[in-house]
Amino acid sequence: MPKKPLPAGPRTATEIAFERIWTTIERIPHGRVATYGQIAEVAGYVRRPRLTAQALRHVPDGREIPWFRVINAQGRIAIPANSRGHREQQRRLGHIADFERMLSDEGTTIIKCYLHISIEEQRQRLQDRLDDPTKHWKFDYSDIREREYWDAYIKAYQDAMTVTSLPHAPWYVIPANHKWVRDLIVTTILVDTLTRLRMHYPPAPEGLDQVKLD
Repeated sequence: MPKKPLPAGPRTATEIAFERIWTTIERIPHGRVATYGQIAEVAGYVRRPRLTAQALRHVPDGREIPWFRVINAQGRIAIPANSRGHREQQRRLGHIADFERMLSDEGTTIIKCYLHISIEEQRQRLQDRLDDPTKHWKFDYSDIREREYWDAYIKAYQDAMTVTSLPHAPWYVIPANHKWVRDLIVTTILVDTLTRLRMHYPPAPEGLDQVKLD
């Protein structure tokens, strides 16, 4: 149901607080996230993290809020149920599922592999890039910042895969700490899938053996 426009006249303290919260969230830099408490504090409401959750539940229609940059105290993306952000998340995941259903109905075989490494393995790979000058081009300082939100990313991946891993479009979670293990598992999945498809060349027109080109 569309939200009613705010009435004309002086705004209430709650309306002012919500506006400050929304504006603060909109100013979170690209590639960064913030907790409910941090957002509330920057907006001028110290030790009132619940105010952020309340504001997210009342985002007016037509206002784009980057809700995916908001995490809870445990470092997880925790969008309030029935909030606009939550509805938007479910809508987008639903679109993915519908798109993959359409592909499957049209005869496309779908395989999705999530290459999962541990947080310790990620640390080692980042360190390797720092230690090897020929790999410096791969390094970005944002990689260090984003490690703080490892649990938030894992939760987001879990939410997405829960909705979009279906019999016609399964997700395969591949342990990828060791590249040879990763390659073996992915290759096995692909070979097994191709074998089940029993692909063959289409039949050729009759009499081709008698055709001679001048």
